[in-house]
Amino acid sequence: MTSVPVFAQIFTQAAIPGDEEPPAKLLERVRAHQNPLAVLSDGAETESWLHAVLEQFGYMYSHAWPRAPSTGQIARWSALLRWTHRELREWRNEADPFRHQLVAILRVTQYLSAGESLWPAMPSGLEENEELITALARLVSGMSMTIGTPPDAPIHEREAAASLQGMDAACDWAALRHMLPRFLTLFHTTGFVVPQTVLCLHRYAPSRLLQAVANVSSILAALQLVSSLPITARLQLGVDCRNPRIRFAVIYVTLVAERNTDLLPADQKLLTQLLLGVAVDEPVWTAWMAAFNQPPIGALQESLGQALATAPDSAVHAYVASVTLSVSPHQRRGFVAQCLRTFSSAAPLPRRQLLWTVAHRRWATWDFDAATPDRHLTELAFSELDYAVVGYSVECQTTEERDQAIQFIVQELNASEYLWHASLSDVLTMRHRMLSRVQPYVWARARRTDPGLGVVCIEI
Repeated sequence: MTSVPVFAQIFTQAAIPGDEEPPAKLLERVRAHQNPLAVLSDGAETESWLHAVLEQFGYMYSHAWPRAPSTGQIARWSALLRWTHRELREWRNEADPFRHQLVAILRVTQYLSAGESLWPAMPSGLEENEELITALARLVSGMSMTIGTPPDAPIHEREAAASLQGMDAACDWAALRHMLPRFLTLFHTTGFVVPQTVLCLHRYAPSRLLQAVANVSSILAALQLVSSLPITARLQLGVDCRNPRIRFAVIYVTLVAERNTDLLPADQKLLTQLLLGVAVDEPVWTAWMAAFNQPPIGALQESLGQALATAPDSAVHAYVASVTLSVSPHQRRGFVAQCLRTFSSAAPLPRRQLLWTVAHRRWATWDFDAATPDRHLTELAFSELDYAVVGYSVECQTTEERDQAIQFIVQELNASEYLWHASLSDVLTMRHRMLSRVQPYVWARARRTDPGLGVVCIEI
């Protein structure tokens, strides 16, 4: 990360009229190509453009340097920044039809950033250059990305590329979530044109950026674009944009690819707004629950609980249906409880009762995987929906109804001793299933406030 004092020194000096130092070696190499935008996928060539800057200006300062840069080094970087800002301010489409100058400028802004965005510190005024803003917006809106596989590529690579293309075309979000990790490097190594273009538009013309991304029709392009933005700006783009690929990419990059676990309160609020924007579209919401709730993502749970508190009823049904039930839920049980705890605090009683009832119905039908003949239980079992089942018993049942439910299971358990069982394993499984079934009701009777996840030992 760039040292803030040194970064500030460079900008302070660049703001004072003085000499400019253009990146002569870089310009020479970029102009060697008739269409530099066409060679951006050539990693070796674009790497040589960076080396051209390094040959002339050296490595940009960072906190890892053993000592501060000299006054002369800061002066050269300031002169380069003066050239960069003037070129951006004066850039004209007619003078740069093949984008040689623009590509070189963006290469320099990436270099000057040194791991930290240059654009927030740039002075205002570039928004007045309509030709520049239009050119950058067209780069974004016209962006597409496909995976080319040579004829001699291994068959599994060609099949994966074809599968990804089909999933993208069908907007199969669940399948995309599980396929995309194989292609993560494609949007983690985005070069410099995409991130610098996006960051410039975000700084000077956010409305034009929003218009531009509305036309993106490739999931890989969407991933590249949104990964260029910091988290808050990215989430805000997802809230404002209606492009389903951009919205999916915002969640995927933030929570899956980057694995952010501690979102700021403001970011959690934006994430909730994004989820609510999707929840009104029942088919898309259902697909998102299959994509992002199987398995659940820890950092999503608080915002998801907030969204469920006010989302349409169909969103509640889809959420409950997406929860994978198992007799050994481990971490998933805690994630679901985190979501439902937030939901319980934010939702009014009728909405809580709706979710508890839907969840209890699914849990009772599942009955600890009773439909699987070879499922044997050797101890008390739990489920991902335990929190909701306890909530049902606390807020949807009367004391009499709860006691009757407990007594009915106890009677079943006592009667099981007189039934014929094929094996000892079947006997133990039946007893453990019944004891597991009674646990949430007994827990609700023991603790009527804040349904928890503990185990209540009972005597039959």
